[in-house]
Amino acid sequence: MSSTPRLGRAALAAALAVVLLSGSGGTAASWSDSVTSAGSTISSGRLEVEAVSSSVLVTRPGSPTPTPLATTAVQPGDTITLTSTVRVRTAGDALDARLALDASAATLVVGGVDLSAGAHVGTSSSLPSAGTHSFAVTGSDDGATATATVAWTIPATTDGRPRAADRSNWWGTRLQNQSVAPGGLRWTLVQQS
Repeated sequence: MSSTPRLGRAALAAALAVVLLSGSGGTAASWSDSVTSAGSTISSGRLEVEAVSSSVLVTRPGSPTPTPLATTAVQPGDTITLTSTVRVRTAGDALDARLALDASAATLVVGGVDLSAGAHVGTSSSLPSAGTHSFAVTGSDDGATATATVAWTIPATTDGRPRAADRSNWWGTRLQNQSVAPGGLRWTLVQQS
């Protein structure tokens, strides 16, 4: 056998290899692979405050039992108490929040006299204090409650001073046929970080 046809066949094989490897002319294999991973679930935390109860009661001097404001005709010396209890719902890692009371809307006007400035505001909770009328809340405090009370006492006179001889500060008819509607209390629960 002669070496020339062998060289020709080798040259032809080399040319064919170059064409196949270059991806031009004819078919060429394109290698690829893929995989789909299982999905993941991302859960967000929970931070909410819900009303548990509220009431507006009247306590009269000498009477041991408070009565609902809706069924009581108020008179001087009565104390009107607005009470609000809320529950926090929390879930989350490293949750840092603050529950705060806003009592600015809790106003009381009786017989045209604004008694709002004389309000006594109090709060209580098993949550740790975070300042005046506010509490620290974490993810482990789910179900904790807080209670606020705002109380106003209707003074014996319109200005709270002793009765004037000229009756200028007496209630007279100003308390008769009056509707009393104390404003509300607002609780806010805000994440701190």
